[in-house]
Amino acid sequence: MTDYRIEKDTMGDVKVPADKLWGAQTQRSTENFKIGGDRFPRELIKALGILKKCAAMTNNQLGLLETKKTELIVRAADEVIAGD
Repeated sequence: MTDYRIEKDTMGDVKVPADKLWGAQTQRSTENFKIGGDRFPRELIKALGILKKCAAMTNNQLGLLETKKTELIVRAADEVIAGD
């Protein structure tokens, strides 16, 4: 038996496997539609990591994002950029 957690959305509760990072709407999609086989090219994923990192740093410099959150976003973005 797979461990799961309960996620909620406007349609109510849905069981999501505990090892997945997505929420209720993605879970409903996997149950109702043939999705999940397509993957983004690695180059696009890296580009999105760069974009998120730059956005976080810019918003921090503008005083719109606190430093601790900026540091966490930059760390996560660096992992995405590195392919981790």
